[in-house]
Amino acid sequence: MMRVWVIMLLMLPPAGLLSQSYFLNGDATAIGNDCYQLTPPLSTQNGTVWYGDQLQIAGSFDLEFTMNFGTLDQTGADGMCFVMQTVGTTAIGESGGGMGYLNFDNSFAIEFDTWQNGEYGDPAYDHIAMEVDGEINHNTPLGNIAGPVQMDAFNTNVEDGEDHIVRITYNSLNGELAVYFDCQFRLSAIINFVANVFDGQWEVYWGFTGATGGAWNTQVVCLSENIIATGPDVSICTGSSTELSVAGNTAGTYAWTPTDYLDDPTSPTPVANPPVTTAYEVTFSDLCGNTVTDTITVHVEDLTVSLPGSVELSCDDPVALIPSEVNFFNDLIYLWNTGDGEILNGQGTPAINTDTPGTYNLVVNYNNECVAGAQTVVTGNYSFSVDAAASGNITCLAGSQTITADSGIPGTTYSWTSVDGNIVSGANSPAVTIDAPGTYIVQAYLNELCNGGATIEVTADIVPPAVDAGAPAVLNCYNPESNLAGSTDAAAFTVNWNTADGNIAAGAGTLTPEVDEAGTYLLTVTNTNNGCTNTDSVNVSEDFEAPAPAAPAQDTLTCIRPTLELTGVEPDEGPYTYAWSTGDGNIVAGGNTPSPSVDLPGEYALLVTNTINGCSGSLAVEVVESDEFSLDLSSLSFPNILTVNADSRNETWKPFLRDDPGFDATALFAAYTLQVFNRWGSLIFESTGGERAWRPDGVTPGNYYYICSYKTSCGQGAEGIREGFILVTE
Repeated sequence: MMRVWVIMLLMLPPAGLLSQSYFLNGDATAIGNDCYQLTPPLSTQNGTVWYGDQLQIAGSFDLEFTMNFGTLDQTGADGMCFVMQTVGTTAIGESGGGMGYLNFDNSFAIEFDTWQNGEYGDPAYDHIAMEVDGEINHNTPLGNIAGPVQMDAFNTNVEDGEDHIVRITYNSLNGELAVYFDCQFRLSAIINFVANVFDGQWEVYWGFTGATGGAWNTQVVCLSENIIATGPDVSICTGSSTELSVAGNTAGTYAWTPTDYLDDPTSPTPVANPPVTTAYEVTFSDLCGNTVTDTITVHVEDLTVSLPGSVELSCDDPVALIPSEVNFFNDLIYLWNTGDGEILNGQGTPAINTDTPGTYNLVVNYNNECVAGAQTVVTGNYSFSVDAAASGNITCLAGSQTITADSGIPGTTYSWTSVDGNIVSGANSPAVTIDAPGTYIVQAYLNELCNGGATIEVTADIVPPAVDAGAPAVLNCYNPESNLAGSTDAAAFTVNWNTADGNIAAGAGTLTPEVDEAGTYLLTVTNTNNGCTNTDSVNVSEDFEAPAPAAPAQDTLTCIRPTLELTGVEPDEGPYTYAWSTGDGNIVAGGNTPSPSVDLPGEYALLVTNTINGCSGSLAVEVVESDEFSLDLSSLSFPNILTVNADSRNETWKPFLRDDPGFDATALFAAYTLQVFNRWGSLIFESTGGERAWRPDGVTPGNYYYICSYKTSCGQGAEGIREGFILVTE
């Protein structure tokens, strides 16, 4: 006999080699030779094993494996399940009588139950049943698809420590799923997995669950390396290769013919790379010892795909089918896309449905080895008339209005949009509530395809008044309060000022309130004609920083320094004014500068004012006079020679101290008279109060006679008369 295993649209690696891997969860462990222990002989264990690649249930499949339910019969539990699900490779259920499958949503299971749970309607014998969506209660018709039936056709007990052969077949042509146990048919059902179980999804994860509760057993499933078989027709691109596989007994013998372009004609999974289409026949034994002959045809050609030239939609035919035609390739990836249409369903399949005009593209990929594409255009004409009318215009006082659309055709649906208005409610109804002026567009649909539209302009007096809170203000020592300068263009209005961090002293209801604290002030103006408001804010800052003048201790007035300049005052520059005053001293000069001159002891007060903010600071400086100054005039000398050669040396005659020639000794004299006579005894110079020194300008060189009388009162005091000759030379 001939057996055929078909896995439709099975995704293969680029080289065409099957990559079969399993993911273990919970208490499941790998024990070698593709065998997996779902539960150890312990209570409340729970384990799952999932195949790495998804099973594509749109096609037929044939799976063979072995199950070992342990050695405990009367006290052994609970069983295992073959499960197809959409959660993924990390899915795990609950321990106990649910066999790890209880409450699995969107799933299908074949249970192999070894424990009688009366609440689930279990029979006394070990049994098989088919279930969906995590339901294990045989009394529930919506969850229990078929069974329960006795697992072993000849024995009520399978917990005998033996490996039992299980075969599951599915024929996609008639939807029949059949279960065989130890090579005997046990149970079948007609199932449309894609439509009725997995909600249109055609790829699912598959594997096994197992659990124990208060009773336990060692529960093991063994899977052959080539459990997923290659379909009867395999397509490859020219120059590519693919792995052939049949799900037989890997320990048996395999014979492939012809042997041309096979890497190993005795392997269960030889790699074939024929240059032309070739049919390979294989003879092998299944797990039940039956000799099986299978044929796999490898089609070798370039991939081609075509779509209809155009598709037309109408109100009579609102949904169109876009079919594709390819050459003999299978296991294809179909990728549809559209930039302006809509794909209703069928993505990933050879044909899609659409109800939207547009350009539709299809890219078909075979195993990442060859790619082909095609394009078609879907057109339609669905316009029909729609009337729209507004109940009125909008103001800030009125709030909202209603716009009503009517196509005159029952069953029409409506969709409102606006790019510059605002829809409050009813966007998908005949009447829409709006609260803003603008252009409103209604699109009407009949059966979601026939469509038409209308546009209506809604005007409104909702322009807010122009509001200006005025220029920022600064509070300082000149102006500790300030009036803000708000303005508006509204003819009739109300005003409200408020602040969170400042203080309005008066006039909060006027445009020019008085404020006396720094902060942000918000002006709100309402146009009383249309009820519209607007706001603006202004910042008020403050600058009350006062100068902090300082000065070091001043020098002392003495008889040789009868006038003193006050120095070291800070600040001595910047936007400041200076005002010195005294009640007991005397300011000679500079009373409005940082360094005035004084000639009497006393207290001198300074007021420094910042000219920017008007804030002032003050200080007091004490000036004292010393009467204990001692001066030694024993070194007082008089010049005996002067020159008139304009070399700036020896050109002025006045007394000097030999110990300090640079010191003006005449400043010490309370009384002082200098007379100079020529050789004929005529007086040619006599000192005055303002001019005590003689400069012989215009005088003929020669000897001159002088008489100098002086008297000092500074310190210890001194007086005397000096006379003598002085030589004036060139």
